Amino acid sequence: MDVNALTEGLIRYLTLIILLTFHEYGHAWTASKCGDDTARLQGRCSLNPLCTLIRLVPCSFRYCRYF
Repeated sequence: MDVNALTEGLIRYLTLIILLTFHEYGHAWTASKCGDDTARLQGRCSLNPLCTLIRLVPCSFRYCRYF
């Protein structure tokens, strides 16, 4: 495997994780401002990337059944 391809893949993966973190935080923040405290009470209103990854892993396993 080419080192440049591996580096580019790693950079794309990290960028995706960072962008998904901000995206999900935006959903939680907006819901909180509109009066829905569910996301805040479940700990989803966080910029910690691990919180996003923990929520995404079960979703990916759930959709594997359909393929």
